[in-house]
Amino acid sequence: MNTIRPLLIAFIALFWESPTFACAMVKQQVIEDINQADFIVSANVEKYELVQHPEYKNAEFALFTIKIDRRFKGNLAGIQHVRWHNSTFGLPQTRPNPQLILLAGNFSSDSDEGLPQIYPLQVFQISCSSAFIFPYDRQYEEQVWRAVNGLISWDTLEDALYC
Repeated sequence: MNTIRPLLIAFIALFWESPTFACAMVKQQVIEDINQADFIVSANVEKYELVQHPEYKNAEFALFTIKIDRRFKGNLAGIQHVRWHNSTFGLPQTRPNPQLILLAGNFSSDSDEGLPQIYPLQVFQISCSSAFIFPYDRQYEEQVWRAVNGLISWDTLEDALYC
């Protein structure tokens, strides 16, 4: 009986649809992981909204409408829509402050999280860690550019981004 109970609990946890079972342990964000992103931009948040897609089960996501301020990686320009399916921590109900952010993201496909391809850009987030969305100050532009291009280590910029 002592071995059946843990197996039963593990089996139930596999199929339980609850954020509490999404991650057994939250991982500390590692700033160097940002190198895996397809794009890194500083942008003004023009609009933030929660979206529930009627055709997709559990398809609530946040949608950022951003105006690109500067590209550090990737070829995005102008106004873009970036979705954020934050299954680890839940989605903020209102727009995160400040208005100017440093954002890393990926190009998604239809298969990502079962969400539609309507918005092909998504916020970069390592499973069980925080999203790569940071309050941004233009005084760090040169350091961000140098870190993205491998001229300095991300560690030299990390403290500034988290403050």
